[in-house]
Amino acid sequence: MGTVSTALTEEALSDSLKRSIYQSAPSDDASNCVDEDKGDIKCCICQDEYVVGDEVGRLQCSHKYHVDCIQDWLRLKNWCPICKGSAALSNSSSSH
Repeated sequence: MGTVSTALTEEALSDSLKRSIYQSAPSDDASNCVDEDKGDIKCCICQDEYVVGDEVGRLQCSHKYHVDCIQDWLRLKNWCPICKGSAALSNSSSSH
């Protein structure tokens, strides 16, 4: 039996990530944060907390990770590590 590659191509990988720079919320606004945001303080791949200035990548499912971590993951598998949703952009989202 052979192996089946489920990795994204470099082009698809680049297209599927929305990159941004992590900035923490001001501490005086912490009480206004919703529970959803409180859980989004660390990368679930490497388990390191985000620090201001980290480059983060967000998939179309809105889950975010350190860019290096999610790129390494997507070079092996083409789905989100959290929700298992497809990381590849659907054909309907790109116009020809």
